[in-house]
Amino acid sequence: MKLTSWSELVKPDRDVLMIAIVAVMLTALVLHLAGRFSDQQQQRLDVFGNATAQALAELAAEPVIRQDRMHLGVIGNRLADLPQVTGVASYTLDDQLLATTGELTGPEYVHAVSADGNVIGYVRVSLERDAFAEHNPARTVATLLTVLLLPFAVAMGWSLAQPGRREALRARLQGLSQQWPRRSPAEPVERPTDTPAPAPALADIVHYLLAVNLYNQLSLARNEREFELSLCMELAEDVAALYQGQVVGMPGLGAVVSFDHSDDPDRPFQILCAAFVLASLLRDETPFGTYRLGLSLTERPADQPLPLEDDAVADAALLSALAKDTSLALSGPFAAALDDLERIVIKPLLNPLLDELATSKDGCCLVTELAPPFASRVMEQAEALRSQREPISSPSTF
Repeated sequence: MKLTSWSELVKPDRDVLMIAIVAVMLTALVLHLAGRFSDQQQQRLDVFGNATAQALAELAAEPVIRQDRMHLGVIGNRLADLPQVTGVASYTLDDQLLATTGELTGPEYVHAVSADGNVIGYVRVSLERDAFAEHNPARTVATLLTVLLLPFAVAMGWSLAQPGRREALRARLQGLSQQWPRRSPAEPVERPTDTPAPAPALADIVHYLLAVNLYNQLSLARNEREFELSLCMELAEDVAALYQGQVVGMPGLGAVVSFDHSDDPDRPFQILCAAFVLASLLRDETPFGTYRLGLSLTERPADQPLPLEDDAVADAALLSALAKDTSLALSGPFAAALDDLERIVIKPLLNPLLDELATSKDGCCLVTELAPPFASRVMEQAEALRSQREPISSPSTF
């Protein structure tokens, strides 16, 4: 086979080659400009921003508890000295600014400030995007190779698309194929027919989670905190027995009540009422504690238990920290599961810490009260549970 005879068949026309070179150079220029703002720069930005915000949140925990603005300012000044950081700020859980350094003009990263498992505030870190731009030699080499090789490939394909050259190349290939020995077709592979069918997957079940947060436990004495947590567990177990649920103690939080799902389509509203019953008991029965409650839901396969490390449990705990006095904080999925919203008074829940929710970032809300008929029913149930506790409850030693 002579190389010259084949090269004449695939040799591109000069005009077509010039057009292809110009087109590909323009494309390469666009790719190079787009590459400067690729995900690699954003990835470096996100990694640094999240790590910096987390470190700042850990350093700011004690000053936020004491609301030591001077200490927070010193930490912020040191962090703002980094060339990648444009601004730092710290806030209370109620969005009150404690300290700020620099200007929050760039991409912002938020992280919760926690103490003993309780969310007590949050911090913001603003970064300089241009500080994370980086020259990529590999991308430059790839662009150059594209500029050099792709025009010839495009022009060659265009030339082969011409009828005369296409027919000549097809004839040449057919001549070669007649000279090659033919192979016998491979015998078909027999597949086993007795493979058992896979077992049907178990349907997912819904877990309704109520987080009970002893909100002021950091300000309580040790004996007061232990008494409150013990009483909280007892009251939660009373409500769980009434509404078919199970109670688990959560260190640093208080308790989590997991309610069973049922075929009743109004089950989410029943659990909302259970939360109001427990809130009423905690408000009237506990001598030292201030409690806030959050509700979320998740679905899991029926054969898999719900661990305490699940994202939905963490989301319920965070929602309880963001709840207000005499209100319940609901995740977006839980709020969406409620029917007939005329039975409740509801308003949106807005807080930058909602971005840290894993199972629900949108649709979170606060339920401040129930409609009169249902509020009366909740009070009756709470009073009935109080009357049951009076004969068996022991007097407080405080």
